[in-house]
Amino acid sequence: MFLISGPLAFANGNLVESKIPTCDYTTLTINVPSTVKLVARGESSGSVKGVNKELDALKYSCSNGKFEISTKAKVAIKDGYMFELANGSLSKLTLNGAQKVEITELAAKNFHLAVNGAGKSSLLGQVELLSVSLNGAAQVDASALESQTGKVKVNGSGLVRLNVSSELNAKVNGSGRIEYIGEPKSLEAKVNGVGSISLMQ
Repeated sequence: MFLISGPLAFANGNLVESKIPTCDYTTLTINVPSTVKLVARGESSGSVKGVNKELDALKYSCSNGKFEISTKAKVAIKDGYMFELANGSLSKLTLNGAQKVEITELAAKNFHLAVNGAGKSSLLGQVELLSVSLNGAAQVDASALESQTGKVKVNGSGLVRLNVSSELNAKVNGSGRIEYIGEPKSLEAKVNGVGSISLMQ
């Protein structure tokens, strides 16, 4: 039994690896259940592992600096995918569904993360502006990502942790939580519902 943390478990060892089509992108959207390891440096490249029939169901779209990973219509994905990606130009990532994402060596001026669903994301590196939009029960841990300015909006029961030094604009609608470390000189916080915005303990 080969298990990986997160929502995916491969019941057998017949994993197949394939290369991801070459695409020069700054915006990435992932619409498939997956575990993603992304190193935010170097040229754009990547590979994916999965079971054969599910790999055949993957659909890629590359246009105007945007790269989207989806599946062909009406395909049930049971096992999911493991992506290993590299891209030093990434500035926006959108996750739709159940993903576990680990981003390292992030060094963008601005980075925007949008999560719709129940995924888990961790970010490591340094940015000037971190913008996070979270809808659902997802969790984002950006406490190891040094940012000067943070703009965070949580709709639902999700959790965002971030490390911000200068300015934080935080909004929660619902029961979600935003926790921060650092001492932002400017803090604007708004909560609608039973959620919270607080200094991380």
